[in-house]
Amino acid sequence: MQADKNTKIEIQMTRAMNLVEQQLEEKSRNAEQSILNGQWQFDKVNIPNALKAVSGVFPHYSLHDETHSESIINNIVRMLGQETIKSLSCTDLWMLLECAYSHDLGMAVTASRVTEVLTDGSFLKYFMKICTDKDHPCYLYTQHFDVKEGKIYQKEAPLDVDAIDSIRFLLADFFRKLHPTNSQRTINSPVIEAGIESPRSVIPTRLYIIIGKICKAHGQAFDDVMSLPMTEDGIGLEECHPRFIACMLRLGDLLDIDNNRFSEALNKTIKDLPVDSKLHKEKHKSITHLSINTRSIEIEAECQSPKVAQVTQDWFNWISDEFKTQTLKWNSIVPEGLNCYLPTLNYLRIKIAGYVTLNTSEKPKFTIDTDKALELLQGKNFYKDIFEAVREILQNAVDSTLLRIYLDSKKEGKTFTGINRDFLEYASNYPIEVRLKTSADGDYIVSVSDRGMGLKPEYLTYLINSGSSSKNVEKKLIIDEMPEWMRPSGVFGIGFQSIFLLTDKVEITTKDYYEDKKMHIELYSPNSPMKGDIFLKEVKESYKKGLTIQFTIKKGVKFRREKDIFDSIPNDIDRTFVEEKIREYASMSFVPVKLYVDDKDVVEIERQKFVYYDPDTKVELGFTENVTDLNSNSHPTFYYRNAKVSSNSDIKFIAPLINVHLGDASKLLTIDRSSLRSDIDIDLSTLVSKTMVNFINSPKFNNYMKTMGDKQSKALFKLLGFVEYVNLKDKIKSDDASRWFDIQEFSLKDFGYKDKTIHDVVNYKKIHFKTVSERPLSLQFLSNDEIIIEANTMPFGIPSILSDIIILIFKLAYDKHTYCYCVKNYNLHFFVGTEFVLSDYFDESDIELNMSTIVSQLPRTTGRSYLSYIPGYDAIRIPTKVKDGFALETVSSSFFSDFSEEKILSPFVRIGNNTYDCRNEQFYDYVHSKNGSEIDAIKVAYDRFVKEAKEAGLKVQD
Repeated sequence: MQADKNTKIEIQMTRAMNLVEQQLEEKSRNAEQSILNGQWQFDKVNIPNALKAVSGVFPHYSLHDETHSESIINNIVRMLGQETIKSLSCTDLWMLLECAYSHDLGMAVTASRVTEVLTDGSFLKYFMKICTDKDHPCYLYTQHFDVKEGKIYQKEAPLDVDAIDSIRFLLADFFRKLHPTNSQRTINSPVIEAGIESPRSVIPTRLYIIIGKICKAHGQAFDDVMSLPMTEDGIGLEECHPRFIACMLRLGDLLDIDNNRFSEALNKTIKDLPVDSKLHKEKHKSITHLSINTRSIEIEAECQSPKVAQVTQDWFNWISDEFKTQTLKWNSIVPEGLNCYLPTLNYLRIKIAGYVTLNTSEKPKFTIDTDKALELLQGKNFYKDIFEAVREILQNAVDSTLLRIYLDSKKEGKTFTGINRDFLEYASNYPIEVRLKTSADGDYIVSVSDRGMGLKPEYLTYLINSGSSSKNVEKKLIIDEMPEWMRPSGVFGIGFQSIFLLTDKVEITTKDYYEDKKMHIELYSPNSPMKGDIFLKEVKESYKKGLTIQFTIKKGVKFRREKDIFDSIPNDIDRTFVEEKIREYASMSFVPVKLYVDDKDVVEIERQKFVYYDPDTKVELGFTENVTDLNSNSHPTFYYRNAKVSSNSDIKFIAPLINVHLGDASKLLTIDRSSLRSDIDIDLSTLVSKTMVNFINSPKFNNYMKTMGDKQSKALFKLLGFVEYVNLKDKIKSDDASRWFDIQEFSLKDFGYKDKTIHDVVNYKKIHFKTVSERPLSLQFLSNDEIIIEANTMPFGIPSILSDIIILIFKLAYDKHTYCYCVKNYNLHFFVGTEFVLSDYFDESDIELNMSTIVSQLPRTTGRSYLSYIPGYDAIRIPTKVKDGFALETVSSSFFSDFSEEKILSPFVRIGNNTYDCRNEQFYDYVHSKNGSEIDAIKVAYDRFVKEAKEAGLKVQD
């Protein structure tokens, strides 16, 4: 009877022990190995107790408790077979059990670990990164909290279940990625890290250190597994095989995919499962067939939705990749003398309920062709010229340097109140060096060196992925601390990859601000033979903190997408163009730029001088010399955080330099970062007006006025006039435009002509239209056929609707007449005026313009333009109604849009500060196609035109 009872107990114990435990017990019966089984029996009780704590932060995850550990062991036994398990050494068996039970100990998140990550700022950086990524699964949970002064606070709302669950979900997502490393920490220090009492006085400490490395490697790249020793001395004369154990742990873990991985009881402790957890739960529920044995593995899933199928497919891909990798390296994994192989993956099959499965090895999906992506960057006017790629490199250098300037000045206890002499002098200690050198082959070697933050290898992804720099949380935390005026621009954001429009290879040498590690990085274009490869190596030589980037621009690369519509610009001016662009950029930079050309030291480029910085509006203000010229009314020049941008802002009377240092570039600028958006909340003219008022009321205004000498009154008139104009404009409301439904019959009584309508005015046979007037509109009736219209095209203090009517009058008159030609430029008060004739016949004798007029107009243009026709050049005259197809502007017609005049296609192209004579056969053919003149006559006329322009004072580059 007693014998039967003992037998029954033995059978129950055998059933409670898996095969690995059985073999451990049998092989540890001698004196030396017995300590392994004794240790295991102790750990078998204590480790599962610690694993119960996993549910504290991970109640929404699949189970990571003792049942998961048992499943891993069973999966390994199924793959290897019982005979192989029996062939393992006692130390291998013990190590396998310890690893299966301990590998997820890092998910047991203790209060001390939470305190640690809140104190060291790592959780804050993680949180900030999620806040910048609306597509992140945890983004929703960040919305319950705010960041203030480097700490996370709950928003001012009652505490509810959603807020409590949100912090658990965020902690879970944060610690999930750390759990392999934390598991190693716990294994190395079980009492300190997790309160696990584990006597370790007998088994060598090195074996526990190896177990820690194995558990860490289960969540890392396969190279970390292969760094483990293939053999290690075990207990007694045995060997153990850490690399083999690590591989089995990874496979056993991945194959624990059966239906029972989630606990409904734990799920009830939270209000709603996160979307990711729901998908993974459905993934496990979708398994309809699972077969794991020594010959093959088969898994089939029937998913209820494409999203579940995607998650399941990702898991299957992970399993497949792991099996492929281990199979290829099997001879370097399997212990010597162990005659076993991995089973074959017969299939990992997915069906989607209600969907047809395509007969392909992988699910079809959309991808981006890198050739086309770079083509889009280069074309479609995304870049105005390819120099934008070089500008991107310069901007990265300046932004990085500004971050370092802030951190260094903060360490030194320096505080800057704004853009002043103290700040600019401090910034002068961090110059950027740009070197241009021509190789023997005629290529351009470009090098940009800064003394900024440098580049950590792990942050390389922000450099190479377009548009991802905003997700660099460490950088964002620094920027949030900085005064708004001092912050990096983030202006361009087009992406580092744009540099591959110019070159196939980029080399970076860098030393990080925080560490002493020096790196050399080689990056290759996605469209080069190297297919976008990146190589890193440590540099032993001395190198200062910062970054140097070098690349070679091949000879013949066009620096402008369309240098000229006729491609007639000489090739040898390309580098001159680059130098001018670099100088233009450097002239606005807080950080000084030194330019070296062919190893010759070039004088440091000085920053543009602004007369005033307004700390209230965050605007820098400067003025060109024509601020004292009452006849000058050129346009303002806008900059956003030192980078030149264009704007359609309605600023009259003055041509200030306006440097805006506020807001977010992504919200204020167009996608190509070249223009201020038209739909921004900021009224630029009002912003500049406020800045002007503050300037006028500041001591700096009196100092500035003293520089004007006897022209003070003129300058004051224009500055105050601008302010008054803005104030009036904001107060005036135009009438409802619907009352002018039949606009041609609209009476001009509001302009003082009650008996005249627009129809009456625009139907005169010859109209002299002058774009200046003291009144909004003045009419002189010369005869029944001829009329003079004087119009205030830049109205001072009148409703904008009246200005619109004036422009409409011109457009209607233009549409009704065959010819439009500019006959005169003249001045009235501080307006620059132009007189056009609109007529059904062309009378060259009306025109008072001459070559001196043309020469004075050309400096205003960039690129190629049309010029107003001047007498004596009928062979190259292009008629009014001829459309150019190139959207070239005519220099005299900037007041009105969508019309042309009798004109001459300019032979000149202006690039930077230089003017070039750019003619070729394509140019002549185009003029011939538009006016029908003989090619020889066109050439002769242009030769004379260029000669007379030079004689009139135009400087043309040879």
